[in-house]
Amino acid sequence: MLVIRNAQMEAFKKHAEEQFIEDIVRHLNKHHRECIGELPDVELRARIEKGLARARTYGIGGGPGLTAFVGLMFEIAPNFDEHPAIHAVLTDASISPARRMDELIHRTSEDDWEQAESLGDERAWTARGQGG
Repeated sequence: MLVIRNAQMEAFKKHAEEQFIEDIVRHLNKHHRECIGELPDVELRARIEKGLARARTYGIGGGPGLTAFVGLMFEIAPNFDEHPAIHAVLTDASISPARRMDELIHRTSEDDWEQAESLGDERAWTARGQGG
């Protein structure tokens, strides 16, 4: 019988997370290049980790949802999720966490996104708290 120790499982998880972060780096370079500018790789990865932690506070899991959330942090604002209409969708218990990112499209307006962008606070990348 194969026995996987906790330390081995943690190593697998860490490796999987590192691979996922690498996938997001490629996604951002391909689809959001202008938003990441000339960020040093270590800073880009730190921001991705911050974004993943922030997304997970809403129960968002799975590659596409997490990748979309991080992409929005770069594209709109690192604190886009604090906008009241957006936050309402992300915390709506009647929406499964797996559907929340998709529902953002249907339950928010263009004005909501413009407001979220205008209220963007770059300090959210380094702030303690959600994802910090």
